Amino acid sequence: MSYIMVSADFPGVNTQQRQLIYKCLQDKQWQKVTEPGRDIDTVWYASFKETVTESSAIKITIEEL
Repeated sequence: MSYIMVSADFPGVNTQQRQLIYKCLQDKQWQKVTEPGRDIDTVWYASFKETVTESSAIKITIEEL
């Protein structure tokens, strides 16, 4: 299994819009990185099956974000 991690900052969007973006990412199986006692809102990761090439995983990431 391979992973892709992104820092996805969304400048210029309000809180409501940001929550909609986060829900969309969660619906696409992206996981928000969390650290106890600290919220890291902009870091997300996704896992891909072993059969997915690195270039395909990058392409999927670009399309989903």
